[in-house]
Amino acid sequence: MTDKVDKLALTMAALQLYPGLTDEQIADVLGLQRPMSVVFWRVKARELLAQGQVVCEACGVLFRAVDGYYEPGEYAYCAECCHW
Repeated sequence: MTDKVDKLALTMAALQLYPGLTDEQIADVLGLQRPMSVVFWRVKARELLAQGQVVCEACGVLFRAVDGYYEPGEYAYCAECCHW
């Protein structure tokens, strides 16, 4: 994965598990020094989550929540390569 996809996947995974994370907390997850740098990643991740997309906790693949195992606040696994 590219660095941009990694940051998006990490942001999505963090928000899937903890929807109420602050920008400062997401910045810590992403290894960014400035919380304002997180705004793009948070907005994009929330947009994809609202569209029913989630990220697999095991392989980092984006998938539709209905095409795998996903429960908000729990782990998400895609049906393609991961077994739950």
